[in-house]
Amino acid sequence: INLPRIPNCEVFRLRTEPRKGGGGGQEIVCSYFKRNRAKLTLLYSHGNAVDLGQMQPFFRELSKCLDVNILGYDYSGYGQSSGIHTVNNCLADIDAVYECLLEKYGVKPGQVVLYGQSVGTGPSVDLAARTPDLGGL
Repeated sequence: INLPRIPNCEVFRLRTEPRKGGGGGQEIVCSYFKRNRAKLTLLYSHGNAVDLGQMQPFFRELSKCLDVNILGYDYSGYGQSSGIHTVNNCLADIDAVYECLLEKYGVKPGQVVLYGQSVGTGPSVDLAARTPDLGGL
């Protein structure tokens, strides 16, 4: 993954699960910004005309200013993520990222706040509608 190294940031690839209605089965790129005392984690779904490479400086500053962890990701077909950008892939992407927060990082649902910008509002609202225990939207 060709992104500059940033302190307290882990960049990794994540495999999405196939969905019954189609989509999924892609490999997406994620970046996790960790704050030691953070009580909340933003699951950030970015807007249409950007990718993680462009969002890294913003994520770093937002994480510091709000004292939160941030997990951002590129949708299928964006940046270095595989596949094409479709609604079903987009929903599979956010599902995989949310499960990663719970399983890999041990974040509890009530500590997750979904943040969707522009095209990112769709998957954020969809996940919120299916996940009643979230910390916020």
